Amino acid sequence: MSALLQNWPIFYAYETASSLLFTANIPTKLPRSIVVIDSCKWWDVAKARYMPQYPGVYEVFMSHFHYTVVASAVVSADIYKNGAQFRAVNSSPGANCNHVATNHTLIQMNGSTDYLEFYAVSTSTYTSGSAAASTNNSWITLVDPWIDISNGPWENAGVQNYS
Repeated sequence: MSALLQNWPIFYAYETASSLLFTANIPTKLPRSIVVIDSCKWWDVAKARYMPQYPGVYEVFMSHFHYTVVASAVVSADIYKNGAQFRAVNSSPGANCNHVATNHTLIQMNGSTDYLEFYAVSTSTYTSGSAAASTNNSWITLVDPWIDISNGPWENAGVQNYS
């Protein structure tokens, strides 16, 4: 059996109960400081980034609980690849000022220099609350090491808006 199949890449982490300060319209990196599983040890806690060492297509999910956001604010869950925004999902919480923004995508990774980071953005300044881990988390897994989607519809998909 190959080393890849013996150590299939799986990552799951979430935020601590501590609050983060979000300044309006400034992306804030999410530390994901509580690592539940990192089967290949590719999460760099100090840099808050995932750097897979095997090429392929990765399925990536993140969510962030936006707490105390004003009702008119737009909130965003952003996945960054190599220091640049790869995909952002914007959402408007409406009358409820507590809102979870989620982002889910496929990303082609080269297995050597590519890395992923998680950010959140809001159009209002606020401090995030201590929400449950189920609403402030990220997970990553290798979907397929043998296909190349770098020219497919997922690469650089941009921003998607949901209300």
